[in-house]
Amino acid sequence: MKRVIALVLALMMALALCACGGGTQTNDEKTGSDTTTVTPNDNADVTPTEDTTEEGIKAETVAVGDKISLDFVEMTLDQFEVSDGYQFEYTDNSSAITITRKTSIDCSSGMKLVCLKGSFMNKFNKEVFPSNDPAGGVIIINGNEYSTTFECYNAAEAESILNIVPQQQVDYFLYAEVPASVADSIETCEVYIGFVENMDPSVWARELSDYDYLYKLEAIPTK
Repeated sequence: MKRVIALVLALMMALALCACGGGTQTNDEKTGSDTTTVTPNDNADVTPTEDTTEEGIKAETVAVGDKISLDFVEMTLDQFEVSDGYQFEYTDNSSAITITRKTSIDCSSGMKLVCLKGSFMNKFNKEVFPSNDPAGGVIIINGNEYSTTFECYNAAEAESILNIVPQQQVDYFLYAEVPASVADSIETCEVYIGFVENMDPSVWARELSDYDYLYKLEAIPTK
């Protein structure tokens, strides 16, 4: 009898232990496949960045032999050349007294002029002054930028023009003074020619983007 009671008690204890063991689950078992792990993407942009790429300067392409014609100016692009300088001389023997005039565009020792030449007409209703650079710009040679000088002459009579009245046409010289070694070994050359509206002298164009009208001549100057 005692053995039967002991056997029943042992069976009851075994059943109790099984019940307790079956009801216990680890936290991992409860979550199973429902748990999602998020890994931050280190390459993702958190804040959108501003596009800082600058657009190239826009200029209308021209060539030697062309004419730039605007409401207020007309400018021919007759010749583009390398020069040691320019000398103008005029002699007038029409009267008893002989009149001789000489003038020149010179450059410093070891330098040469890279020059664009042609005719320039003031079509505006007021006079303009060459010293105010009514046509300005830069010349870029082999990647190096050189500022330009604008001068006007009546070359046939060796006269330097200080002011250009409305509808007057003169000879212009738009040039940069560069080292002779550079002028003699030009591989790439670009001339930017710019105008402000009505050649307004109160507007100081310091950068190419300051011009209202901009033209680009890409050519190798003759020697």
